[in-house]
Amino acid sequence: MKKLLNIAKEKGTPLFVFSSETFKQNYLKLSELLPGVKHHFALKSLPHKDCINIIHELNGYMDLATRGEIDLVLGTAPELLNHSIVTHPIKSNEDLLYFKENGIRTIVVDNISELRKILPYRNFFDVLIRIAFSNDHARFDLSKKFGTHPEEVIQLIQHAIDWNINVIGCCFHVGSQMDTPDMHVNAIQSCYYLYHRIELLFNFKFKILDIGGGFPAQYHEQDISIEAFCKPIKAALDEYFPDMEVWSEPGRCLTANTGISVTKVVGKTIKNGIIWYYLDDGVYGLFSAKFFDYAHFIPSPLEQRNKRVSRSVLCGPTCDSIDVIAEDVLLPEMEIGDYMYCKTMGAYTWATRTDFNLCNPINWIDQELISTPKAPVLL
Repeated sequence: MKKLLNIAKEKGTPLFVFSSETFKQNYLKLSELLPGVKHHFALKSLPHKDCINIIHELNGYMDLATRGEIDLVLGTAPELLNHSIVTHPIKSNEDLLYFKENGIRTIVVDNISELRKILPYRNFFDVLIRIAFSNDHARFDLSKKFGTHPEEVIQLIQHAIDWNINVIGCCFHVGSQMDTPDMHVNAIQSCYYLYHRIELLFNFKFKILDIGGGFPAQYHEQDISIEAFCKPIKAALDEYFPDMEVWSEPGRCLTANTGISVTKVVGKTIKNGIIWYYLDDGVYGLFSAKFFDYAHFIPSPLEQRNKRVSRSVLCGPTCDSIDVIAEDVLLPEMEIGDYMYCKTMGAYTWATRTDFNLCNPINWIDQELISTPKAPVLL
């Protein structure tokens, strides 16, 4: 913690401390647990050039959703666009033209109107059809907004054949932060029967199965490990798709434990016997995941000068009254100028921060570069 404290004092807060080595090892670990699967990193979970450079270094793949994400890759490692897919099912005509101009070859659709948009580009794009599998066990059930029913896939395939559009397979996303791999296994099994039915009906075989994301991060000790999560998925893929090229779209499991936030106490008062601390970061900054991701944050003091704990409230720096990180928590008493930190802050925190109130910008630094004299502060 002393090293983290020194970084905060030198670089200033609010601060996001990224571990490029952890991110790299997470990607390699997932590749080991699901060998042969082409893992397309979901940039939306932590959109920063450091992540892109590591994926490029590892000869990995990217899962992109917007022109803005394409621009970030284009300005960092443009060669990766040849290894990228755009998985957002809904796209404007301007989007499609931009994807084509920048070499994106594979896109996703989930309805007839989106399939029709591809007609002018049918000689360029390969298409995945997104299937919806509802899931009550996910933190976010993504089937409500995107995906088509398995029965409707047959109709889309017929239209694609009539329009000479190249459909290479199906994809699914059973939900975010899963607590069990059962839905992945069930979806893989369902796709097996669907692929077999399509082969019988249309006399052609799909080339790709994309099993999406949803791989969990281990925020708490009781959360399922990535090893336990992937084991039955690998078994299902070995059983049902031993010869199929399989893709995935991991995000949270690669990024969650790569980031630590550091913030400073800039104000302090007592209200009704409870100590209120005002920090220089809050729910409009890295702690935005409290709203966007239903996350529960309780930062800890970097230095504990006082063993006595008191009922406390942690607030952010904006003038909005909802900018409260944690309420009625027991913390050692702190003073103005003290620092706090929060672990496992890599996923959907940096990505969802805002410019509300134009508060102090959040500094980004790769902790693996800290000991290097010329290490930059990446903003």
